[in-house]
Amino acid sequence: MDEQSQDAENIIPKNPTILVGGKAKEAAVKKELTKMGANCIEDIDEPFQIYLTDDKLARNVKLLLSMAKGAKIVSLKWFNDSKDQGKLILNKDIEKYYIYDKDFEKQYDCNLK
Repeated sequence: MDEQSQDAENIIPKNPTILVGGKAKEAAVKKELTKMGANCIEDIDEPFQIYLTDDKLARNVKLLLSMAKGAKIVSLKWFNDSKDQGKLILNKDIEKYYIYDKDFEKQYDCNLK
């Protein structure tokens, strides 16, 4: 696959669907995300591009499905910085908000990158 094809696959829509977990399920967080143009869901049966959760990962269905679907798994810092900017931080800029939990990776012998 060439670089252009990879970039096209990694593009997040302007109004992404975000699966929320942990503290991100709070009404105030979902309300702010919606104001910035996101569609927030808690149901894993719907398609989504981003999984927003706590900084410390827990092995659960939402996380495993997000990994399997290639969704962007981001921390609440992404939400807070997006809120401060008044818009969702997307595409290449979202990469710095990916959650890398070394303890999780070691315990479950996986690579979150």
